[in-house]
Amino acid sequence: SEAFALYRELGDLQNEIKAWVNFALIYRDQGDFQSALDSGETALRLQEKRADLQGMAGTEGMIGTIYQKKGDLREAVRHLKKAREHFQKAGASQQIHIVDLRIQALQDEMK
Repeated sequence: SEAFALYRELGDLQNEIKAWVNFALIYRDQGDFQSALDSGETALRLQEKRADLQGMAGTEGMIGTIYQKKGDLREAVRHLKKAREHFQKAGASQQIHIVDLRIQALQDEMK
């Protein structure tokens, strides 16, 4: 939290984004899914400002895992598909394959 305040004060957007992602992961692991989603969405909005496709893809994937842990598999798939789109725009073929496998596993679980 102290580092986050410092990043924000200094205008260090890259590290502020990392802090929001870390908050999301901590909240997720604590089972506070709404705070995790709020933190992840904040990180995503900041990444959109920077047009950081790789970062946006990673954050969408993380948001998908939060929804998965929450038990909302449809929403998890929706965010993973967004992650796939961002990876595709960024030309990250290996990550696309990994996301495709995660999407398929969730879709199989929903059947």
